[in-house]
Amino acid sequence: GLYVSGVIEPGLTVLQSEHHISLNHCRRLATGSILIPSDRTEAWAKGIYLGFKGEVFEATHILVPQVENWLRWLLQSSGYDTIVREKDGTDVQMSMETLLAHPAMKDMLIEGLWYELSYLFLDTHGANLRNSLLHGLLADDEINTSHLYSFWHLCFRVVMLSQQLEHEPIDS
Repeated sequence: GLYVSGVIEPGLTVLQSEHHISLNHCRRLATGSILIPSDRTEAWAKGIYLGFKGEVFEATHILVPQVENWLRWLLQSSGYDTIVREKDGTDVQMSMETLLAHPAMKDMLIEGLWYELSYLFLDTHGANLRNSLLHGLLADDEINTSHLYSFWHLCFRVVMLSQQLEHEPIDS
């Protein structure tokens, strides 16, 4: 929508023209974020890097499963169980929909982030991004849509929320 075409895309254009953002820069950002599980920093870095290159379709393929894992990690880190027992007795991990609907999740995420995630993943009038992506429902004309840019920008903000970078600046 308007935010993507008026803010995110022009911002990416300026960053791409004025800075050389490498995969190593993105690795440092992901590693420096206390919000990213330590065993997932490489995938987050690659997804963020691809977005900086304007390859949001590819970035989304990497980042959607990482966000689902991240929500699970947030709940587990706070002592909540993310395993659900099915009627047949098998244990399965909570779905993204169940993770987002968990009563504690709304309080764990900063204001607005829960609403954005819900719009992108749960809302019937929203992007339905996870299901569209994982079930092959994204057509060629949807590869660079505002939903994908919005999702990538949300992931970039998550990485930037709590940086612990105490070494040289990113531009060096």
